[in-house]
Amino acid sequence: MSKMIVVKINNTLPDEAFLAGLIHDIGILVELQAFREPLVEIAERASKEETRYIDLETQVIGVDHQALGTGLTTKWKFPKSFHFVTGHHHAPMALAPECRWLTSVVYVADHVVCREGLGYSLTCGKEEIDPAVLADLGLSSDSLTELVKALPEALKETEALLT
Repeated sequence: MSKMIVVKINNTLPDEAFLAGLIHDIGILVELQAFREPLVEIAERASKEETRYIDLETQVIGVDHQALGTGLTTKWKFPKSFHFVTGHHHAPMALAPECRWLTSVVYVADHVVCREGLGYSLTCGKEEIDPAVLADLGLSSDSLTELVKALPEALKETEALLT
């Protein structure tokens, strides 16, 4: 979805957007390794409660997957843009304007796929997309609806690519 959004709005760096979409929740893999039992509790609570997923993470384990993702991408010496994506994909507007474009793309993509029930959809499934992020990207609701309609076919193509 990240790549689809980028192609729709300006076709700049679609491969970077694809990779950013793939790794944005890498912090959850860290949680899975280091905090397996608490992560189960977080998932159970997230499916029942109205509390934001990242707030549950902070309550239960003292850190959220964004901070863990930033730590990992920093340790692995990923480019800064991936630090921003892994660390702020639930709040891209907190970043300076010149640092948030790719993170905003991933934020929108994440919300769309969560809303569609694809992948691990607990992280933002109950949250609405911030209209300020859409406006910042120059992405209309109609364009987003069009992308959602094209998503099933894009997923088939991506699955074929990755298998």
